[in-house]
Amino acid sequence: MSKSKKLRVEEYVPSAVILMKSFGRDREELAGRFIEFTEDYENGFSDLIETVSKLEQSMVLTEQQKEATDALYNASDAISKELSFLTFHFKRAALYSGLLTMVKKELAKRNIEGACQKMGGLISYISAEHEILESKGMEAGFPSELTMMKSELERKNSFLNELVDNKDQLYEDNIEEYKELYGFITTVSNAGKVIYEGSSKEDEYSISKIIGRLRLAKSEVEILSH
Repeated sequence: MSKSKKLRVEEYVPSAVILMKSFGRDREELAGRFIEFTEDYENGFSDLIETVSKLEQSMVLTEQQKEATDALYNASDAISKELSFLTFHFKRAALYSGLLTMVKKELAKRNIEGACQKMGGLISYISAEHEILESKGMEAGFPSELTMMKSELERKNSFLNELVDNKDQLYEDNIEEYKELYGFITTVSNAGKVIYEGSSKEDEYSISKIIGRLRLAKSEVEILSH
């Protein structure tokens, strides 16, 4: 679970849904001290949750992005595994392995762009030294295989970047709705914490507590899915 308790944009809707359950139950009591909490205010909050939820459902980005990230990292790990075998061949052939080491480090850091850039030079090098490497156990045609793996990694990385850009564009195109929803969330949360300070209900209005619940649930789902 992330240690950050800052509300992420993709957490606005689920946080608002959780908060609305408590707010709908307690609105009349809260309105006794905060007169703006009318029935119309509650309806406006509810309608905005539905509006933003529909925007996000039209994109279905969160799950797509997770799947694309998993696919990218799996491809990265597969290349790293192949390069571990190549490292063994390099040592036996007494070849310079600096570039090979750099590629593996970039992959480990998940710097896909940097890894692909350096991989081009590595492929050229092993192509030039293929005879001695093959004499030490490298499969014939490995440079071509690594080239194909590099192309697939670049394709997956490009797809993930496109999803991230689309997600960012969704927020940018609907920034007013997101800002308004965030306003509802913080107003209701702050009022609830004041009214119910020291009671069992206080945590229900704490954004940090709500975030904690959401991320714990997400973490548990990810563990079960693997």
